[in-house]
Formats: sequence, C-alpha cells, structure tokens
Amino acid sequence: MELTDAIASAIAGPKVDVQLGPAGVQWCSKPLLEAVAENSAHTGRRIHMHLLETIYQRAWADRHFPDGVVRYLRDIGFLSERLTLAHCIHARPDEIEMIAASGARIVTNFSSNLHLRSGLAPIAAAHRCGCAIAVGVDGLALDEDDDVLREMRLVQMMHGGLGFERTWTAAEFLALAIANGRKATGAPGTGALISGAPADFVTIDLDRLDRDRIMPVDPIELLFARGNASFLRDVVVDGRLIVSEGRCTSVDFPAIERELRGIYRANARQLSPFQRAWPPLAASLQGWFEAQLDCR
Repeated sequence: MELTDAIASAIAGPKVDVQLGPAGVQWCSKPLLEAVAENSAHTGRRIHMHLLETIYQRAWADRHFPDGVVRYLRDIGFLSERLTLAHCIHARPDEIEMIAASGARIVTNFSSNLHLRSGLAPIAAAHRCGCAIAVGVDGLALDEDDDVLREMRLVQMMHGGLGFERTWTAAEFLALAIANGRKATGAPGTGALISGAPADFVTIDLDRLDRDRIMPVDPIELLFARGNASFLRDVVVDGRLIVSEGRCTSVDFPAIERELRGIYRANARQLSPFQRAWPPLAASLQGWFEAQLDCR
C-alpha cells in the first residue's frame, strides 16, 4: 500500500492513473484484499482485478468462499464504482447483480478468452441488469495485434442479441464501450465530443472504409461491419496529435519493433532447455489441476 501511494504521489496526474492491482482473488490473502478495499475507500484510488476467468478459478472460489466470493468482496467493501473486473466469465446471475449494484464495471476480453478456452462471459445478461461493460484485449487480441476496433466488433457480434431481439445498437455499444473504458482508466468525461470535454478522439479513413460507396450507409454500422485498426488515421489525446496518418508522431515505432525482435532472436537460444522441459511439465500441471479441483 505504501509503495502504491508513493508511486501515485510521484507520477499520478491528468494522463496517468495509478491503480491498485491485485491480480486475482486466488492469488491474494484475505488481509490483502481487505487492505486494498480500505486503501481504495480512503484514497479514492481505482482497483483493477481479474475475477472468475476459468472453471478452475470458479471451483477454487467455491471451495474457499462457500458463501460466495463476490458476496465476500461486497461485504469487505471491495465492490464499488472504483472497481474494474476483468473477465467474470463464470460469475453467476446473483453475482453479476451484486457487481452491477455496486457500480463496478466488467471488462470483457473476448479474443483472449477464446485463445485460452476460458469460456464465454455473460456480457449481454450483465448489460441487461445494469452492469457497466467495457472492452479490453488482455494482451491477446484475435490476431495478436491489440486491435481494439476488431475486438469491439467481435464483442458486439457475439453479445449483440438473438434473432430480432437486440442487446444494443452498434452506436449504443460504441458509446458505452468508450464511456466505461474511460471510467476504468480514470479518464474524465464520457468521450463525447462536446464543448469543454477533453479533446480525445480518433479519426477513421471513411473513404477506405466505405470503398464501395454504392448507397448511403451509417458510418458506425459500417465500422462494425468491416472496421479494424488499419483504417485508423489519427489519434488525438487531450489536444495532442499522437498518431498521424497511421504512424506514431513521437517515436519511430517500426524501428523499436525491429530492435526488440533482434534482441529476442539473439537470446532465444537460451530458452532451449526450458522449451524442452515445458511439454511434460504442462501435462503434469494440467493433471494436477484436474485432480485437485475435480473439474474434468
């Protein structure tokens, strides 16, 4: 707690939000979780934590919190509008309702969950009961490219409704993803382009996006039909141009990538013993989890 306070005192500001980051309930002691809740309430600092991402975490939580892990977090004051929870794939309906009632938000990481076979989060159900939803990639987007535009399209297509019943329109989903994402990161405002709001926005190359140009199409509907990061032209943060014509303005990003790849390739041979040892170790770990948690 003291280290987090010191870091916040040193670097926190309008563009840097220092948050408490207990990785997940299964990796924290109860005194730690209670201390995080107390510190957040005292300082107003936000919390980010993963919750109930896998069937194994669900089984562990049920064993160690027989009255419910989310109920425990609520009772110690951990749940609040300052909290952002990643995943919640295996949260039950009553737990989703507790999260919604607290004002906390859920960040869904759809592609990461697909890659890891973790399951499908009840995002539409959470939205229906008033839970705030945001979108993340958790370091593993569909094409391993951190493309949040494609990620939003995937979430919208998966959770956007059934048949004629829609969970939200494309415009509604875009607005809630932006507004709740800003709350999760501590950014002010809702992301609306209005007088007095932060000048945070991106521009999309509509000529390329609407390359067919056969009839008028709602740009947001078109964005959710075929949009991805390749159509992004400019990024402006608080009035400062960060990306121009698809390229970072302040650093030579391609050169950084080339340098890093060279370093990784030069050192990859040092990992050979680990790579040889990993397959039997992974099989043993899988067997241990299945035996301990009875999640066959």
